[in-house]
Amino acid sequence: MIRNVILFVCFIISMSIHARKYPFDMEHPYEIEVVRVDKQGYKFCKVWGIAGSVDKAITRALQDAVAASLFTGISGNECAASTPAICTSTEAYKKNKDYFDRFFKSGEFLQYVRNVT
Repeated sequence: MIRNVILFVCFIISMSIHARKYPFDMEHPYEIEVVRVDKQGYKFCKVWGIAGSVDKAITRALQDAVAASLFTGISGNECAASTPAICTSTEAYKKNKDYFDRFFKSGEFLQYVRNVT
């Protein structure tokens, strides 16, 4: 019994150690462009992220792709028409700041975007 309790505690500690937090802010501009659109309608975008390391820059780019889709939209080019923002109100982020901050900082946004380099 005591062995099971010790194993359970170790498991919980290891989960909390490996939990990642993602910094997020809405203040920087997004650099995103559509590269192509496939037959199912998925848009492949090139997104630039700037950070202290490659992994952090990739994470920033993934966040920016989701944030641009939600709040600003993605401008079009010869490959695809522009994509309007999902949140039509410019105040959507401010009204739901707690939700969106938690959404981006906890990593929930990762289920809506994929790195395909």
